Amino acid sequence: MAQWLRALAALEDNLGLVLSIHMAVPRNLMPSSGTACKWYTYKHALLELNITAAKETEVGGGRKTIIIFVPVPRLKSFQKIQVQLVRELEKKFSGKHVVFIAQRRILPKPTRKSRTKNKQKRPRSRMVTTVHDAILEDLVFPSEIVGKRIRVKLDGSRLIKVH
Repeated sequence: MAQWLRALAALEDNLGLVLSIHMAVPRNLMPSSGTACKWYTYKHALLELNITAAKETEVGGGRKTIIIFVPVPRLKSFQKIQVQLVRELEKKFSGKHVVFIAQRRILPKPTRKSRTKNKQKRPRSRMVTTVHDAILEDLVFPSEIVGKRIRVKLDGSRLIKVH
């Protein structure tokens, strides 16, 4: 829990915003109350979770997005409460989109010079295209990607249509 609170404090400092998530259940509420159960569920769900970083970026149209990076092993736990957590955070940050993405590592392609350093084969999960596909899956999480079209133009640029 301390890591989670430190990360939220770092998120406040990095973005210059005020974020307050109350995780304590009020004593005067009975456990059968809907709000008490909601906070109790949030508290237990957030106790085991931590974030690695947060970044605010600008997307098209002058809108801003907050990207919250989470460890890959904890991604499934985040996705269980992601819909509610995103709703609460978007209320706090008023008008900014909030996205959860797993912190993944891309390893460089092995070359002849780097053969002495890397004795092991590079795993598929660390390759550029696999990491980019996984990030795309994280971005559209509540929905599912059923198809993808990649159009390569004459100048070499790519247009990816996801549906």
